[in-house]
Amino acid sequence: MRHWLYTGKKRHLDGKYCRRQQGTAGSGGGNRMNCRVRPAEPVDLQEVQELYSMLFARMAELDPYACRAGQQAEEFLCGLIQEPDSELLLALQQEEVVGFAALKIMQTPPYACLQPHRYCYIFDLAVQKKRRGKGIGTLLLKEAERWARERGAEYMELGVLEANQGAQRLYARCGYLGAMRTLRKRIEL
Repeated sequence: MRHWLYTGKKRHLDGKYCRRQQGTAGSGGGNRMNCRVRPAEPVDLQEVQELYSMLFARMAELDPYACRAGQQAEEFLCGLIQEPDSELLLALQQEEVVGFAALKIMQTPPYACLQPHRYCYIFDLAVQKKRRGKGIGTLLLKEAERWARERGAEYMELGVLEANQGAQRLYARCGYLGAMRTLRKRIEL
């Protein structure tokens, strides 16, 4: 799994300069124009669960050792809706939920070598398969960044499966950079 970092600034946290790439996301169809983003409400959870089922099935397909198909825990979703430093943003087209972003404001852990930062972690981002490539993921990321900025977050962070090349391309187009890499080795029992 790769961990991605977006600072929204010209300077990356490790001191290397980077550029935000603009104008590439959403160029595949223009259907984003009739898409709006709003916070989820409890009444939306069934549609969100359908998207989570799709997301988890895809993750299980890409990494069957670590991931399994299923639904997200309802307590997790309710927490995103109710807790002040969490949010579940929905992308809607004609009042149909076509995507979501699950967000939480966090603090870096009190580990001696880490600089203290307030940041926004993106737990999950999903768009209906038939709606991908139309700028909806980009729109969700921009709204997530706006939400995080309003809450004093210094950067965005997320994890993505190595095998999920489509998601990695989206994040790279939106200015997210590799910050850490998780390595795994299975051991014989």
